[in-house]
Amino acid sequence: MDTLLHIDISIIGGENGASKFWEIGLPIITLILGAALDRVLDVFFERRRENRDGKKWIGELKYLATPVQKQIDQIDEFLDEHNKPVLESPELGITTQLKCETAKSLPKSSLQSYLSRNRFKLTKEQATTRANQIVSYFGIAETHLETVQEKFLEYKNNSSAQVNEFKLGLNEFLGAFSSIIRQLEKEGQNFKENEFLRQVDELFVAHLKPHLQTGNIPFFQVQDDFILPAIDLIVANIADDYTQEVGPSLKRCNMALNEINMEKGYLATNLGNVRGQLEGLRDSANGLAQNFN
Repeated sequence: MDTLLHIDISIIGGENGASKFWEIGLPIITLILGAALDRVLDVFFERRRENRDGKKWIGELKYLATPVQKQIDQIDEFLDEHNKPVLESPELGITTQLKCETAKSLPKSSLQSYLSRNRFKLTKEQATTRANQIVSYFGIAETHLETVQEKFLEYKNNSSAQVNEFKLGLNEFLGAFSSIIRQLEKEGQNFKENEFLRQVDELFVAHLKPHLQTGNIPFFQVQDDFILPAIDLIVANIADDYTQEVGPSLKRCNMALNEINMEKGYLATNLGNVRGQLEGLRDSANGLAQNFN
C-alpha cells in the first residue's frame, strides 16, 4: 500500500514538483503582486495629490477677493488724483497677485476629482461645471489686470506724445512772437502800439512768462489763463496780419491740451469700468467660496 501511494504521488507531482512550482510560479506571483501593489500605490498617491491640489484650489478661491479688493482700492486712490485738473498723474498701483500664478500651476482635473469625491456631494457633471466656474474666475482676474496695465500704458504714451506736441507749439509761439517784436524794434516801432500785440503781451507776462522762468508749467492753468484768451484775441482781431503769425502755434498748444484732457477722461472711464467688473468678480468669488466652508 505504501509503495502504491508513493507511486501515485510521484506520478501526480513528480519527485521535484514542489521545487519546480516555486522555481517557476514564485516569480510570476511576485510579478502579479508587484504590479497590483504598484497600481494600489499609484491610486493612493494620485488621490492624495488630488486632495492636496483640490484644497489649494479652494484656498486660492477664498483668497482671490483679497487681491481683487486691493486693486479696486488702488484704482480709487489713482482716480482721486488723476481726476484733478492737472496734467501730472500718479503711478497706478498694480496688484500682481491677480496674475494668479499659483492657481495656474494647479491641474483642473485635480479640482474636478476633489469636488466629486469629497463631502461636497457633487456628481461628475456638477463637479466639472463647478470646476470650470472656479477656474474661470482666475482667468477673469488676470484679464482685468492686463486691461488695467494696458489702458494705463496707453494713456501714458498718448499723453506724453501730446505734451511734446504742446511744447512744440509753445516754442513756435515764442519764436514767432519774439520775431515780430525784434522786427518792429529794428524798424524803430514799439510793438505795444499794436493793440493785438499789446494785449497778447500782457497775457504772456501775467500768465506764462513766470512759469517759463521756473520751468514748471501748470498746463491746464496756462490754457485757461493764457492760451484761450489769446485765441479769443486772435478771433477778435482776425484782420490783423500778426494773428496769422502767432495763431497756428497757439491753436496747436490748445489742441494738444484738449487731447490730453480727452485721454484723462478715457482712462478714468476705462478704469471705472474695470473697477465695476472687479467688484462683480469679488462678490461672485466670495459667494462661491462660501459653499466650501
